[in-house]
Amino acid sequence: MNALSALTRSPGAASRRSPGNRARFVRSLFSRRAALLVPPLSALVVVLAVQLWPHPVAAPVNNNTPIVEGADNLTDVRPPGEVIAVAGVDTTETDRKIAFWQARISANARDDISWTYLGDLFEIKGRQTGDIANYISARDAYATALDIAPLSPAAAVGAARISATLHDFLAAQALATAVLESDPYATAALAILFDASLELGELDTAEHALTLLMQRVETPAVVGRQARLAFVRGDTAGALELSDRAVLDSITGGDAASSVAFYQYAHAEYALLAGDVDTAQAGYAASLVAMPGYPLALFGEGRVAYAQGNIAHAIALIEAATAALPRPDMVAYLGDLYALDGRPEDATEQYDTVAFIHGLAAQDGAKVYDREYIGFLADHGRDTAIAIDLATSELVARKDTYGYDALAWALHAAGNDADALTNARLALASGTQDARLLIHAGLIELANGLTADGQAHLHAGLALSPSFSPLVVEQARAQVTP
Repeated sequence: MNALSALTRSPGAASRRSPGNRARFVRSLFSRRAALLVPPLSALVVVLAVQLWPHPVAAPVNNNTPIVEGADNLTDVRPPGEVIAVAGVDTTETDRKIAFWQARISANARDDISWTYLGDLFEIKGRQTGDIANYISARDAYATALDIAPLSPAAAVGAARISATLHDFLAAQALATAVLESDPYATAALAILFDASLELGELDTAEHALTLLMQRVETPAVVGRQARLAFVRGDTAGALELSDRAVLDSITGGDAASSVAFYQYAHAEYALLAGDVDTAQAGYAASLVAMPGYPLALFGEGRVAYAQGNIAHAIALIEAATAALPRPDMVAYLGDLYALDGRPEDATEQYDTVAFIHGLAAQDGAKVYDREYIGFLADHGRDTAIAIDLATSELVARKDTYGYDALAWALHAAGNDADALTNARLALASGTQDARLLIHAGLIELANGLTADGQAHLHAGLALSPSFSPLVVEQARAQVTP
């Protein structure tokens, strides 16, 4: 049964039941045993997942210490391409719980419940630290739990969730679909199915899943998903309205400061994508009030400073952001600012760091940085054959707007502008109003001799106060006509 077929069997609000009555999961998509002694990959960050936990992560605990600060009810609501971590969280209590469950497993390695709890804790630590090794450990723990108990719904949902976090969206979709086949009431699986389907470019399936989700729960995370779908479908105004509502719901609902900060950051991202620099600046500032030093909000403020033409201030802000969370696209952005500021050696150092970070992640089979790396290579004319191979490989399964754009931009960087044009037009087909898509398309059209179309798209993209890849934005400014 495919994902859409499974949804047709999924009940609406009138047929709710508690998670305690869920049917058993009917299959396992993982078979190998875990190897959990993964060395830490310092300075790597991954997607923040705010989950609906199907059970508590039980262990003797200090009741004054929350399991994780910033948890919400349903997975994550990130703008396109965002990878997020809650930085600066004390992991002492999480580490103690991990040690507790590792000791239980040492005494009984066939205890699927202990493996599932261990997966949950590594996932939590991944969100706390941004260390991708913790997500790999979580993935392997859930895989071991399913190897022992293929019918475990908790392990299956955890495996689906971590697959989405690691950008294995096909596996996430398959696992979530299988859970829903067994239990149409599995709300957490429904949320994961939305996320994975959206990232795969299957918008009808995503919309159907979201409709059912909205019938069952009403949280900022669900509203945030509505905003995400609206933006992808080209309704930027709707995305802004919904993301603002998610902020208000998070504040009035008494969410933790890190959750409020995230929703404020997400609203600012949509505002920046819409070209509303003032609203974006206010949103990032509010996010930093809620959680001082929040690296992504600092990165947002840095992009606002660049959009306003203040390179020196942009550099200072993004230096602070990358010192806390050196995400590849953030590091590349800082390199571009150094290049614009006449500091080529500093720029080269940042660019080399991007390649290093992507290489470390790739060693563990993680795809979380592939899109960022494709864009980096294409932006800077580096290893364009690798960029094309990565983009082509991704597009086999993940036929979304940004996948077509990534391949188009990589092909353009390699000088294959005819094929680039085909993919750029596919990227624009959804109607998503993103300066990146418009400017890429405009530059590709100019390269194909389509002057009128190219200039129209460059004007439209530049009108949105673009703040992505500075060197590409400057290239567009150089080629646009009055």
